[in-house]
Amino acid sequence: MRNSQCNRGEVPLQPLVRELPREDANDPAIGELPPPGTFPATREALYGMTAAQIALLGVFYGVPMPGFDERSLRDALAAFVGAPAIFHA
Repeated sequence: MRNSQCNRGEVPLQPLVRELPREDANDPAIGELPPPGTFPATREALYGMTAAQIALLGVFYGVPMPGFDERSLRDALAAFVGAPAIFHA
């Protein structure tokens, strides 16, 4: 199942591997998965992440997550991993 098909909160998300080359020796290698516990297990978990947790994933992937508050950061992460966004009323 692809992350784009995870339209319910309890459906598992599939972690993405890093696709960008290292910028320095401390960066993860291409094809490496994020450390255990850092990638959200479900879309519901993604929308419960803090700005700091999202920033750590951005550093891992070498991609800054654009946003000005937790809601916009979560939406940016959802778009990055291919998960459907949650409608905000």
